[in-house]
Amino acid sequence: MTRWTQTTLAMSFAVTALAGCAGTAKVAPTAPAPTAETAEIQAVVIEPTVAAVKAQSGIDAAWLAFRDQRDARLTQVGEPLLACANASAKEQGPECVTRRETFEVAYGLSTLYRVTHDPTYLDAADASITSKAVSRLDRLSVYGQSYFLALATERETTKRRTDLHAAAGDVAASLETWLSEADDYSFAQRTMFGNEENAAVVLERLWDWAELNADDELRGRLRTLTETRFVAKDMDSWCPQTVDGEPENFEFLPPCLQRASAVLSVLPAERSNPWLDTFLSQQTELEPLTLSRLATHEALNFSRAVALWRVYEATADVRYRSKYVQHVEAGLDRMAQRTDAGETIDPWHAAYAVQALAMSTEI
Repeated sequence: MTRWTQTTLAMSFAVTALAGCAGTAKVAPTAPAPTAETAEIQAVVIEPTVAAVKAQSGIDAAWLAFRDQRDARLTQVGEPLLACANASAKEQGPECVTRRETFEVAYGLSTLYRVTHDPTYLDAADASITSKAVSRLDRLSVYGQSYFLALATERETTKRRTDLHAAAGDVAASLETWLSEADDYSFAQRTMFGNEENAAVVLERLWDWAELNADDELRGRLRTLTETRFVAKDMDSWCPQTVDGEPENFEFLPPCLQRASAVLSVLPAERSNPWLDTFLSQQTELEPLTLSRLATHEALNFSRAVALWRVYEATADVRYRSKYVQHVEAGLDRMAQRTDAGETIDPWHAAYAVQALAMSTEI
């Protein structure tokens, strides 16, 4: 059992105990809180109780355990983001900032504020957004610009911070041009690879921006683009979900599952659901990665989880919720292994973990 697992079990013990015993046990009115020394032992006792409830009522024990530990895990993955933001504010942390400037860190912190309402995260996000970084937007890659657009959208959605609005509008126009004016070969390449130029990620970020601003014209253009290119028959044959399970295609995004996530975001359910049925009918079992050959693979479990949750929301099929849990758990286990080995967690990976965990916080 890793240190992260021990900590989250201790922090979520009381909630887990109530969930596992709700149907059969009474709660003592003055039950003392578990100590650090006894929390792990008591947590072990809960497991057969939860299993028994699952057998009797069909409750998903893995989902309950995940849900009960989620808040504690959000706190844990927030730690490297806070550390990086604080170091960046003091101009002491270039080693924790990627080539996409601090926008990934600020985005992760802004999301943490949205789901936890802890102002510490908002203050740290503010501190990590520098005028110097914003002034160099035109030098960033498409991926870096799309992260900035996601950050601006998150800030306006969560706290009505409009300080990035004008710059985000310019970035959105540039990204739309990049997406819509690509020739067929370039578009196929950008859709079929899970790297920094993935077209589906850009589409989702643009859609969120259009939704925030109630921009009907942009929404209309993005829907047309999705119909003509993202769900085109050629693309269905080039990028079925099975591609994501092939090791030679592992990067930090699952390209074809990412495409499904974008389609579900943009197209109305009456159009996207029939397409999704066909897409899913071609799938194979997608297993989480337990070993990471490359640094970029560290984020893949989390990015897969985000897309799997969207599929679960669209289908209400608990198999995809289970896959979501498995991928998040595998990603967190890998982070715990690094921590236990005395290594630091890359804020880039932590930002992906936050996004994955935050997907399910409404439930």
